[in-house]
Amino acid sequence: MTTEEQEHAFQGVIRDVAKSRVEPDASEVDERSRFPEKGYQALASVGLLVAHLPEDVGGGGGGMVTSVMAIEEVARVCGTTAAVVAATVQVVTALGCGAGEMARDRIGQVASGDHVAAWVGEGIVCTSTRRGYVLHGRGTWVANADRAQSLVVAADAGASTDTGVALLLVATDQVGVRIGELETDLGLRGCSLRSVEFNDALVSPARLLAYGVSARAAVDSVAANYGLAIAALSVGVAAGALDQARAYVLERVQFGRRIADFPAIRAILAEAFVRVDAARQLVKSAARQVDRGATHEYAISAALLTATETAAEVTIDAVQAFGGYGYVREYPVERMMRDAHLARLLIGSRAARLESVAAHFLA
Repeated sequence: MTTEEQEHAFQGVIRDVAKSRVEPDASEVDERSRFPEKGYQALASVGLLVAHLPEDVGGGGGGMVTSVMAIEEVARVCGTTAAVVAATVQVVTALGCGAGEMARDRIGQVASGDHVAAWVGEGIVCTSTRRGYVLHGRGTWVANADRAQSLVVAADAGASTDTGVALLLVATDQVGVRIGELETDLGLRGCSLRSVEFNDALVSPARLLAYGVSARAAVDSVAANYGLAIAALSVGVAAGALDQARAYVLERVQFGRRIADFPAIRAILAEAFVRVDAARQLVKSAARQVDRGATHEYAISAALLTATETAAEVTIDAVQAFGGYGYVREYPVERMMRDAHLARLLIGSRAARLESVAAHFLA
């Protein structure tokens, strides 16, 4: 098979798993703010969690194009599960940049679904001592934190390294580590966004994954891949909301006509469909640039801005296509609308993304 055929074949596998194993629990995962255990394990079993990593570090070798196409399929039925996968992409990307058997072994454990890890990428300061590395600080909005057995931490090491970063693997039951209370969020409720606090947590030198230049490169790779994953999530949530709206307007009859036959509804949903497809193409284009090793800062920012804003607006259109029913939990579009709006907060400052675009355009 060609590369494109392999990408579409894997997407089809994920679509089937998402419909059969993820979608049935989506409403309960949202209502109870619980980790999507069944869906997560099912997706791990078909290789999604490490699909983008090179084969020589234990991945599937598919690159980020394969990953974003698959994450979109998951998000079409459950934004929370897609967010959990996106958070795992952060972790395994960092581990894939690490050296030694420890990193490779942990990738295998995460890939199998037996081990959940979380990424803490900011807010932590590291002090090097003879005994190891002492961590201080507080990371916020850490996905999967309460379910994780370990944390991959990017700590500010100050002037002690060329680029001031140490990448460490830390157990969640490590002395000095505290997982905070669950944040009650608008959407993506099952990915368990929490704070993680470090208070004089001493980490063995053996737990060092990368230091200095290599650690900074790992952090940059994590940011790029996570940005693509959240963009794909947003496209998927928007596409899922349109799937629901399409089914409803084709079936529902008002004034003797299907809702789908009213010109205003047709125009709204047609425009939404085009916008979602355009966002999808931007995300895939950015992913291909990352896979080729090309300069990608603008491409990722453009994809993120377009995908997240499209999802926020298209899901509102989908809700309105249902009329009053769009705002009740009997239909999943209200959940999808909430998920789309929460996803916008996961990408950081919109102003920073616009500045990245401006730097490209006005150079």
